[in-house]
Amino acid sequence: MQIKKLFAQESISIIAVSPNYEDAILPDELAYSDLGDSFEEMKKRAERKKYNFPYLYDGKEQNLTKKIGVKITPTVFLYDKNRNLVYEGKIGNHETPNRMEASDLFQNIVKNLSGTSGKIKRTKVFGTSIKFQDDLPIAEKVLARNARETVKLTQADERKLSFYLTHKTYKPKLFYVWQAEDKECRDNLVKLSSVYKIFRKRGLR
Repeated sequence: MQIKKLFAQESISIIAVSPNYEDAILPDELAYSDLGDSFEEMKKRAERKKYNFPYLYDGKEQNLTKKIGVKITPTVFLYDKNRNLVYEGKIGNHETPNRMEASDLFQNIVKNLSGTSGKIKRTKVFGTSIKFQDDLPIAEKVLARNARETVKLTQADERKLSFYLTHKTYKPKLFYVWQAEDKECRDNLVKLSSVYKIFRKRGLR
């Protein structure tokens, strides 16, 4: 979005693409956002962040994703006015996203506009592997394994409650109080189980 604003006076088009096959995404891969990769969630993300560029969904057929051969997100492809590829790789340093001098994409846009881009430049990409339909069997095995997991119930005596409430940890702790008579008890516990399987690798207890 920042790059789009910086080059607002130039004839540059920026297009973002959501490439993942939704059903092949593993639960823990959803732990870095409150939104997934479905078309409906993609629309919510675009509205929330107020994207100032087109945001395309390619997750169902993945025609564009396969055509350009991208394997990892985020990956950027920069083309000149003749539609020739001049840069492929990372956006920049993810630790300093607002420093344009550290952005490979920004620097290559500047070079391209000045006519000094030269031959195609490629940089190593750091990110997450794109999920394709071929990855679906792996996701199905993980979901089947998760479905076989059991829950251990113990008596919530005063000593245990005191420990959980006062134990200092930098990891998030989630408490859900319920009773068997609650009509929504089962549905809520199923949802709670799904949330836990998404965030447990990040330390949720």
